Amino acid sequence: MSNALRAAYIASVQQHAPERYAAVALAPGLVRAENEAQRWGTTLDSAGISLSSDDGSWTLGMRAAALGCEGQVTALGAAAPEAEGNRVRYGRDDLEEWYVNGPLGLEQGFVLQEAPACAGTKVVAIELDGDWRAELVDEDGDGLGEALSLRDNEARATLRYTDLYVKDAAGKELPAWLSLDQGRVVIHVNDAGAVYPVEIDPLMAIHLGKLWPDFGPIINFGNALSFSGDTALVGARSDDGMSPYSGSAYVFVRSSQGRARAPVRMAEARAARVRSFLRG
Repeated sequence: MSNALRAAYIASVQQHAPERYAAVALAPGLVRAENEAQRWGTTLDSAGISLSSDDGSWTLGMRAAALGCEGQVTALGAAAPEAEGNRVRYGRDDLEEWYVNGPLGLEQGFVLQEAPACAGTKVVAIELDGDWRAELVDEDGDGLGEALSLRDNEARATLRYTDLYVKDAAGKELPAWLSLDQGRVVIHVNDAGAVYPVEIDPLMAIHLGKLWPDFGPIINFGNALSFSGDTALVGARSDDGMSPYSGSAYVFVRSSQGRARAPVRMAEARAARVRSFLRG
């Protein structure tokens, strides 16, 4: 899936989230949004945002801290959040900041109405608050981060800051990447030839990991899928290799922290055994 298509998919799902994902103004300058899919809630005020798990096991704070160019940034002032549906907006003269609460997580966005008055790659710096260890995800090894993995000190939860997509007013995708700098998450945007305003759009979500059995390589794992609430049933056709009609089914259950618990191998049988089971 291309970056543009992935971004459009995320935006569509988040925008059409059910009413229960709506943000609620608790007081002037104080907003709360619950997220049943991610099992967290978000509090937004002039100091930034705070995500906290439903079971109280972790909290993560974030604040847009600075804007500018590499080596030349200016601190951002405070702003009050304004809620409309499941979207919350912070308005500033130099940067608009917004969040959309939905099943895929907390979608974050920044809109630069015009280029900062400095030369070179543009950056937005975000401060993290809490006992979290951030690791840069650089799968292609080019030194430019595609995502961040965040884990609290007790390894109770893992969050992903991912799906970064940047475009200009003409719809052109701009090169963008992530880095870490003294506890700050830094978004870098190469705006050469860009038409302003420019929109920056990453996503924060619980990292569920890959659904994979603990028994080594499995043939055709994922051949069939079924989901119900927090339970996933994953088929593995020809798992035992004894016959083209043999196979297994694995059951995964999401834990309270959002991770997939160890799978249980539910069934393994040859075709004859399956037929006998169905008759019985």
